Amino acid sequence: MSAYVAHVPSMTRYCALLEQFLGDRGPAAPPWSCESTDFWCLVEHAAAARPEQGWKLHVSANLHAADEVLRRVLPVLGDAAVCFKFARSPEQLAALNGGAGSRSQIGKFVTVYPVDDAQAVALAVALDRATVGLSGPVIASDRPLRPGSLLHYRYGSFGGAVLQTSIGALVPTLRAPDGALVPDRREAAFTPPAWASDPFVAAGVTVDAPPAARLLAGRYYLTGTFYTSPTSTVSLALDLKARRRCIVKAVRDDLTLGDTDIPASALLWHEAEVLRALVGPHVPVVHDCFAVGGHVHLVLDDIEGETFERTIAMRRETQRPVASGEVAAWGATLARALAWLHARGFAYLDLKPTNVIVTSDGRLRLIDFDAATPLGATLERSRGTRGYVSPQRASGKAFLVTVQEDIHALGALLYLAATGAEPSQATDPLDLLARPLARMAPGLDPRLAGILERCLAADLTRRFANMDDLLAALEDGGVFADLPPASLGAAGSGPGGPEHFLARARQLGETLLAVARPVAGGEGLLWSSSHSTGAGLASRDLNSGSAGALLALCELAAEFGDPRLIAAVRRGAIGLDRAPRPAGAALPGLYVGEGGVIAALLRAGQVLGEPAFIAAAATRGAALAELPFGSPDLFNGTAGRLRVHLWLGDETGDPVHRAAAIRCGDALLSAATIEESGEWRWTIPPGYDGMSGDAYLGYAHGAAGIADALLDLFLATGEHRFAAAVRGAARWLVRLAQQDGGAGAAWPAREGEPPAASYWCHGATGIGLFLLRAGSAGVVPEGLSWAARAAFSAARNTRWASATQCHGLAGNIELLLECHEVTHDPAYLREAAELASIMEALRCERDGQLLWPSESSTIHSPDYMVGYAGVATCLLRLARPERGGLLHRAPGSRARRDV
Repeated sequence: MSAYVAHVPSMTRYCALLEQFLGDRGPAAPPWSCESTDFWCLVEHAAAARPEQGWKLHVSANLHAADEVLRRVLPVLGDAAVCFKFARSPEQLAALNGGAGSRSQIGKFVTVYPVDDAQAVALAVALDRATVGLSGPVIASDRPLRPGSLLHYRYGSFGGAVLQTSIGALVPTLRAPDGALVPDRREAAFTPPAWASDPFVAAGVTVDAPPAARLLAGRYYLTGTFYTSPTSTVSLALDLKARRRCIVKAVRDDLTLGDTDIPASALLWHEAEVLRALVGPHVPVVHDCFAVGGHVHLVLDDIEGETFERTIAMRRETQRPVASGEVAAWGATLARALAWLHARGFAYLDLKPTNVIVTSDGRLRLIDFDAATPLGATLERSRGTRGYVSPQRASGKAFLVTVQEDIHALGALLYLAATGAEPSQATDPLDLLARPLARMAPGLDPRLAGILERCLAADLTRRFANMDDLLAALEDGGVFADLPPASLGAAGSGPGGPEHFLARARQLGETLLAVARPVAGGEGLLWSSSHSTGAGLASRDLNSGSAGALLALCELAAEFGDPRLIAAVRRGAIGLDRAPRPAGAALPGLYVGEGGVIAALLRAGQVLGEPAFIAAAATRGAALAELPFGSPDLFNGTAGRLRVHLWLGDETGDPVHRAAAIRCGDALLSAATIEESGEWRWTIPPGYDGMSGDAYLGYAHGAAGIADALLDLFLATGEHRFAAAVRGAARWLVRLAQQDGGAGAAWPAREGEPPAASYWCHGATGIGLFLLRAGSAGVVPEGLSWAARAAFSAARNTRWASATQCHGLAGNIELLLECHEVTHDPAYLREAAELASIMEALRCERDGQLLWPSESSTIHSPDYMVGYAGVATCLLRLARPERGGLLHRAPGSRARRDV
């Protein structure tokens, strides 16, 4: 059997190595079939039946070593009947090793699925031998075969049954000896199940690592860990001899950094030398540097405070914008520190928010000097952090170290402070100004914006020549003051008119077609989520799964009438209808659970004009009505299923669905806490992980979403007990509203907390949506004025967010368009177009496909709430604002069908 490659998004470097290996083997090539997903290259062997679970092998690699690791691994696997996968490109491996998934996934470059214990042991020994001398991180969830080995192993699922928890999380499962399914949790430590006997120990092929020492060099006692990464650990320690607290940085002797062959230990020795040469007020004090136990340890003074990254995150997430004066003051402080360093002949070369400490008294201190390099040196290969390195340094050519690199990085850091937008998550990290300061921070002093633009200039002749010039610009022109907020609608023009938005939506439709996965013997289609909530598993959900992708595809097909889109809707509905439900109790939710599946099948039937899919949705709706009531929320509980029953009743006219909706409404009334003041709230009951016991305000899990569903029920039935609940919830929300001193408003996620960012799930966006609908229905008259304030905050205060519906620009745009639909005020359209221009700058193309990232710039997932499927429906509504909200009213309602 010859090997073939199916659905390859691109022939990446690692995929090309696989192709080269197969070509070199010629007729003797192993009978492999290969499929490339968004993240992995999956390789199946024709004669290897993958077990449900067992001892899986992982081969670690860092970026520099990955090519050679794969070259050495493929011959070993090619001689065995075994299935495996590997990260499909350096971009994916960098995300994996950077902790984009979770700490337990760091290092898992190659995963091997042995057919039995004997093969697992034999392959482990062979792979360990083949990769001796290469470098990769320790895999936290696994046990290394020996200290320093790239070969790690753990007992786990091989991709069998999936369990869905009460909050909708999908987790792989293991089958216990009694047949019960239990979660296969990827812990940050090697924790095999009690029933799994370790065959590697039994075969005598493992070598234990010595226990980690708590006392180093006879004097430094480790008391806690601040930070761990694939390359280093930073701990708090007590110096028993000097009787003081200190910081201990530790790296492995044999580990290299990123895409370089530079030993991490050499950089730690280098940092110690630099700091000893630069004794002064702007650098940490070195107390010691020594090697022991295969690690190098650097002991520094303890600088108390929090990272600049944490400071900005808290300001951003709690709706406390950074004033122009603060940005300028921070910039001047850091410019003086860097000028001091430059005067002593060094460039810092690693300025980023995690390397700046904000002390308890507000001062800024630089840490981590391992990248500091003499000015004028030439670096053949230069490390750096995405978003903070200049185009010159990122070019891959020999790099001349100048002060202008630190000037560019300082500009990036101040861009973060001014806008809240993390440079490392920019679609193009070398062009941060693709999201212009005037749009991202419209209140920023224009003079300060000009200074930051000069720092970030790609053209060296436009960038400041040195820190003294930058300091002069920051200090010699008088006080920097924020501009007064412009009135709503004063925004500039967006990226284009309706035709532009339709074209972008059409391109996303092509992407959804390209990434669909055939199922059900080719009759159906499903979509795999790359988002952490979908975990790369076969989710059916609306939030992150096939129901959401299908729902978006339905809208695209209805808009464009393209036969290919229509055919994909039919196949998507077949795939979703036949997809097996995950193990565990059936969930009733709209965004996670059966409600979302019903909504997608219902809409598919409407778009296609095929009663069979509507009947399938109705049948599932009858089963949904029999599920017990649990959480009251819209996302995964009673409020969401109430909305689904109303949609079914509206479409079919069957009173059974209306009765089921009323039962949901009565359950919500019974579950409410009603204060003497008349305020209503709902508490998440036990069994919902960290949400249990909390009463949320927001739309996804709180009073706003629950009351919005009850508003639907009141409008459908006219029964005033439901309107009373709507008014009670609004009363609680209005009391907790926090005005920002201007035209906006903000709300906390829970009473007593700081205000949350303007998101659909929590904060002003979702709460504003409810208050707008309640106000326009006349149930909560004051709701309209509060909705206007919420819309102002959604338009102005969260421009740094991702593109998504749940907690990003698409969701905020939808609120603005809802406000326009109710008020007919064109100002809301202009503000929506302004956010659309920012969202436009986040787009990217890969393999000819248009994509928008999720919260992480490396994750592109066809999801509705946390991916680009939701961006597609937002674009459709930008093109035709009269379309109406997709999930705030019945899919296929009369207003939508007339579009």
